[in-house]
Amino acid sequence: MQRRLAASLVICIGGTFAILFPVLDYWIDHEIYRRMDTTLMQRSAAVGRVLQELDARKLESLMPEYEHGGHTEFFTVFDSQTHRTLLRSPSSAGAQLSLGPVEQGTPRYYDVTLPDGHAGRALATRVSVTGERSQL
Repeated sequence: MQRRLAASLVICIGGTFAILFPVLDYWIDHEIYRRMDTTLMQRSAAVGRVLQELDARKLESLMPEYEHGGHTEFFTVFDSQTHRTLLRSPSSAGAQLSLGPVEQGTPRYYDVTLPDGHAGRALATRVSVTGERSQL
């Protein structure tokens, strides 16, 4: 009787954990991506406002997180028709971010390899740059 009770408890607790861990993993991943995507949208809006109002060269002084010594923040501005690079963040050291799956439209979130070689998350959205429609 004692073995049977112990086996039942082990199966019950093991089954609960077997169901609980994947569910928690999904919820945690979903929340991390949601927060990351919200932050990307806010940063994109800030960069877009600066690019609409001021000369792109002033971006470095107004937003120091994109300076050359930086490690975590990157952006690339593409022409929306030709997909040609118009502007890159100084922190990217001449490299550009991938434009991602263009056929999905904008805004779109996607995983990307960053110019510093790390894995990261990117957002492609439309911004106006000196009268042009571009993708950031």
